Amino acid sequence: MKSLPIPVADARNNFSDVVAQARNGQRIKLTRHGKNVAWIVGSADREALKTRPGTRRRKRETSR
Repeated sequence: MKSLPIPVADARNNFSDVVAQARNGQRIKLTRHGKNVAWIVGSADREALKTRPGTRRRKRETSR
């Protein structure tokens, strides 16, 4: 499934709609100045990513 690109500002202004789209299976690609910055996926995609062989979690960096 292809990701739907949405500028961060638009996602912020329509957050409930963006979450509803992700919940319904749409993968949301957040962009800033035309560059990918993050993705929003529904819980089904998240579970699939967690159980996919060959994937590993990155350590979260803290900025304290």
